[in-house]
Amino acid sequence: MEIVDKANTQDGLTILLVDDEERICENLKRSIPWADIGINQVKTAASGEEALQMFFDCPTDIVVTDIMMNGMDGLELIRHIRKRDHQVPIIILSAYDLFSYAKEAVHLNVSRYILKPIILDEMIGTLDEVVKEIRLRKKQAELEQNIQRQIQNNLAMLRERFLYEVLTMPTRFGPDFRDSLKFYNIDEGMMEGGLVISFQAFPPQNGKASTERDWQIFKFAVKNIVQEILEAAQPAYDLSFIDDRLPVLFTGNQPNQLMEKARRVATEITTHIYRFLEVEVNVGIGRWYNHPRHLQKSYNESIKVLRFSEFEGYRRIDHIDDVEKLSPSDWRDISLEHLESINQAIVQMDKEEILARWQEIEQSIQQHGRVSFDDVKIFGIGLISNIALHVHESFSTDQLLEILYELSHKKNKNELLAFVRDLLSQPEKYQKNRKRCRSPYVEQVLKYVEEHYHEDISFSQLAKDL
Repeated sequence: MEIVDKANTQDGLTILLVDDEERICENLKRSIPWADIGINQVKTAASGEEALQMFFDCPTDIVVTDIMMNGMDGLELIRHIRKRDHQVPIIILSAYDLFSYAKEAVHLNVSRYILKPIILDEMIGTLDEVVKEIRLRKKQAELEQNIQRQIQNNLAMLRERFLYEVLTMPTRFGPDFRDSLKFYNIDEGMMEGGLVISFQAFPPQNGKASTERDWQIFKFAVKNIVQEILEAAQPAYDLSFIDDRLPVLFTGNQPNQLMEKARRVATEITTHIYRFLEVEVNVGIGRWYNHPRHLQKSYNESIKVLRFSEFEGYRRIDHIDDVEKLSPSDWRDISLEHLESINQAIVQMDKEEILARWQEIEQSIQQHGRVSFDDVKIFGIGLISNIALHVHESFSTDQLLEILYELSHKKNKNELLAFVRDLLSQPEKYQKNRKRCRSPYVEQVLKYVEEHYHEDISFSQLAKDL
């Protein structure tokens, strides 16, 4: 065994020359400009056994071997090498131009087959080609590794984008879709069914998210909590926030179990988010569907639920069935009766009666279950409008608009009910407004009557004085 270091280049390669005729190896070592080709280390072996041991012991980039050798011949050496390494380039040197050798060489994935006697230029040219192929292969491998590394680094983002398109855009669900599931590391159970729940986060009322930048930081923290809890609830996949709403996809073919898991996870997430961030969250749950083509429906249903519950309170977990079962038309019929009764009390300016009627209205809202916020808002606007209509000039135009504006901007049912209750608890306000808004002619008549109370008052004289 002999090792010759020809250069110290960092990208230099190592070659192993194998021939039982030592002079051939010596001539090759002396005659070939190894460093110019890109080879910095030349190893030699005089037998197949010695070469195989050297290959196993030291990294080798190229193998050049004779076929006919005592003991282990060149083809047997190549067979052993191929068991360990399928890619290392191997060049065969042989004095025999036999078809059987060539056929075996092809089978063993030999790079080149050179006949003896060796022509130096041919040998140098062959080695140069092999070195270039090695370098090209290394560059391709590095490029593939970089691509794979970038894919892995961005896999979560790419998966989110893929799922977003499934939930919001027309998608084909052929064989390529299954390949995409594997590529994005998504459970294939998605092909058998799934459901979508959406979280809606509301900025905290403690002033900690007063700027958009602060609110984005809070949403980042919310997403981290969601991801941490979902790790124990796989397969489940969270997407990015869309208008303060964060969708989560659960996959599986057991609808009842999946629904139970979704509710359990939603409860845990909303509790943790409020505990650690003081951020209120509502959850909308869409229906389970048995094919990914219907997941867009489940997503839209979850958003529909959030739109309903947005003004109903916080930390709510509602299912689409609960929302669609509501029949507010019955309460609307009853609300007309309440409106008439409270109007009578308002006209009479009976504070106790007004508040009693209003208490009945609030009880009716509670008894009818989840009367929508929109229905309560419409009722409130109608009530204020009726006050202005039945209690003549109770509000100026500016006052009425101000009250209706404030009412319409209440964010939930409780705030709105409290606002109307406070307004109704002050009927003297309407009387005061009525006095303040009297015609100047009426004011003058009243003044005249007060000043001439003990005199005989003639309507004709009063009209003349006016």
